[in-house]
Amino acid sequence: MERSSRRSHRRRQKTRVFEPLDGQEARMLQQALENSLVERQRESQLDSIASAPVFRPTLEQFKGGAIKYIESIREEAEKYGICKIVPPPGWNPPCCVDRGSTKPFRTRIQNIHRLQQGSGFDWGARNATQYQELARGFRQRWIDKEYATGRALDYKSLEEDYWRIVETGAEAVQVEYGNDLDTQKYWSGFPRAAEHVHTEEMNPDIDFQSVEYYKKCSWNVNNFPRNPGSVLRHIRTDINGVNVPWLYFGMLFSSFCWHNEDNYMYSVNYHHFGEPKQWYGVPGKDADKFEDAMRRFLKERFDEEPDLLHHMTTQISPSLLIASRVPIYRLRQYAGEFVVTFPKAFHGGFSYGLNCGEAVNFATPEWIEHGRDAALRYRRFARPSVLSHDRILLLLSYHLDDLDERAARVLLDELRRLKREEEFLRPELIGLGVKDVSKRVVLPPNRLNYLDSGSADYDEKRQCFLCQHICFLSAVACRCSRTRVACLHHESRLCLCSKKDKFMLCWASLAELNEIVRRVETYIQKISNPELDIEVPRLAEFQGSRFGPRKRERPEAENDATAALQKKPRDSQSCPVADGKPMVMVKQENAPAETRSTLDVLAEERIPEMPSKLKQRIQEAVKELDASAANQAVAPTLASVDLASGQSASGSTAQAPMPGDPIPVAKPHVPRDDSKAQPDVRRMPGKDQSSESDPLGCSPPKASHAAQIGAFGSDGRLKMAPPTQRT
Repeated sequence: MERSSRRSHRRRQKTRVFEPLDGQEARMLQQALENSLVERQRESQLDSIASAPVFRPTLEQFKGGAIKYIESIREEAEKYGICKIVPPPGWNPPCCVDRGSTKPFRTRIQNIHRLQQGSGFDWGARNATQYQELARGFRQRWIDKEYATGRALDYKSLEEDYWRIVETGAEAVQVEYGNDLDTQKYWSGFPRAAEHVHTEEMNPDIDFQSVEYYKKCSWNVNNFPRNPGSVLRHIRTDINGVNVPWLYFGMLFSSFCWHNEDNYMYSVNYHHFGEPKQWYGVPGKDADKFEDAMRRFLKERFDEEPDLLHHMTTQISPSLLIASRVPIYRLRQYAGEFVVTFPKAFHGGFSYGLNCGEAVNFATPEWIEHGRDAALRYRRFARPSVLSHDRILLLLSYHLDDLDERAARVLLDELRRLKREEEFLRPELIGLGVKDVSKRVVLPPNRLNYLDSGSADYDEKRQCFLCQHICFLSAVACRCSRTRVACLHHESRLCLCSKKDKFMLCWASLAELNEIVRRVETYIQKISNPELDIEVPRLAEFQGSRFGPRKRERPEAENDATAALQKKPRDSQSCPVADGKPMVMVKQENAPAETRSTLDVLAEERIPEMPSKLKQRIQEAVKELDASAANQAVAPTLASVDLASGQSASGSTAQAPMPGDPIPVAKPHVPRDDSKAQPDVRRMPGKDQSSESDPLGCSPPKASHAAQIGAFGSDGRLKMAPPTQRT
């Protein structure tokens, strides 16, 4: 009876109905499962990471110069992404950091348990005395907590602690990192000369007991960018972190998250004092594998922020990289040692306790290829570049003696690429109606023999509003805006105005570009045939003082040709171009009449501070172009010219317009009924136009431009099609 009674109270459980996971939840679950499988193997995989190479130069090699020595080891060391250089015995520069200073500096508050999420940092403030107390106190508390049971305390166990916190996030750990301190505002760890050390003064006889030696030594990080063989020695303006070192205060677990250097340059980091730093590196040739692994394990974060890697806030475990077959190497840097990172190489790490380091960038001529890749990548993400790659190329063409034959050939290829782009895009835009006022209005010329502060300021004021590329050779502006300019690739995105309301600004003519290319070609012939007496033409001989070595002060703002170059563009929109395909530029609808500037507005609003004579010249030039456009009944357009053969569409030979000649332009645009109109398309070359599924030869634009680059191909070069395929 009791048994049957108990049975009578039993009830069958109602079957639970599980709702299916949506797409985002499923992806997050899959990611968590994948990550957990890797985390179980953390300790064994840390032990399996190979060491980066360590180099110990002799006294003679050390005296020969820092960059010369790095060049001698580059072929071997670059395969690892990072390497360590241990100076010869006796090296002992005095540390000039004021450890007792009460001058406050900004610190970065880092939640170590959240680093793998890629979240941002808050900011704090400390002085040197306070930071040292904070660092020593935190390290001691950690040791008392984690090693009170007799667990062996060494750097290996601290490394395991760090990655356990990063990977699991189970324990909240917060530290502060005193990074990116301006050495001109605070201190450099090295003694500094009163003025910049000239190249010929570097590498004096070794005297490790002399402060004067350390001031002029090429291994002093303050002198590194101006070393013989460094491209950056031609930069005469101070750029923090690039040619002016940054100082770093670290504490236990303070982290420098995964990143590669600005413009994919080299970097050198010197450890002044304190506990060591743990470094990890991925070779530049495997940078794509690294990024793929990051995106695979942090899918959601990259969906939210496609340029997450540029934020330098994400620390991913070596275990995850190893599981993705990404080559990774490590080293431990002690006080008195240098660490060099190579172009495009990703690197990251953390500190084992209180320490102080100093770092700066440098670039050798062979870096040109990496600089090109960085410039193209920055355009894809609309990230402003620290240096104009186009400027560096033309600067090197002025200083050819710095280049060996291989570097000169790389430079020649890049200059030819620039020339092809300008040769194609300039007449293409003019043929569509954009006015070229460069033959009637002379813009402030580019300085090519070096980069000074005035030139750097000017570069910032001619950034493309969309991709943030510095328009070093040419740009397009419109009457409707006082601040926006566009590179030639993004002219159609500049505004909704008609082409006839836009005008082209040119800082170098195609003839000048041809002469620069010819100069580099002649230089290569000379160094390839040393037995021949070949004279390389000087740029100053055919460019006048504009390209000459004579120092020229940058004109004031009132002497600039347009007020479009007086302010940095404020807009930073995403780049709506096609994924991996040549860009299709569609003529925009005309803006409402009340928003379009007239010729009077051009004079009054766009160039209000310009001298009256220059205003008048621009007005006259635009009026003349308007008049010539109205009378172009028989003149062929420049867009119909075969740039390779010089033949026009009718078969006649096209002659380059001379100053004062009417400029052929396309027929004026006539607005059409939107209900009947077909897209007025300007196709960038390089795409088959016979596609049935995509009649425009282009997939629909995407909202994010993290994987697109407009008119550039996957190889970073403009896709040039045969002239007969151009529309």
